[in-house]
Amino acid sequence: MLIGTVELAGLLGQELSLGGPFWTWVEGLNINTLGFFIVGLFVATWALAVLGWRAFGIERRFGLHRARELPEAAELGSRATATTGVTPAASLAFRH
Repeated sequence: MLIGTVELAGLLGQELSLGGPFWTWVEGLNINTLGFFIVGLFVATWALAVLGWRAFGIERRFGLHRARELPEAAELGSRATATTGVTPAASLAFRH
């Protein structure tokens, strides 16, 4: 959305012969550099999320590790897959 907005603003600036420092700056933006910046933001966000997950013990704090440790959960998961053909994780996506 950001790249499209920048491209549209640059096109409007050229076609309508708009001048000034803002329009000169918009027309001079490199879309490739902007794309790399956006990818860098995604990577940085992912890295911070992983670090926060591990540093603050989110899995332990909210009990997300218990499902993997309980034998009943594994048995229930294999039974549900055998009878319905749908994995428990896939069925969670459809719950409201």
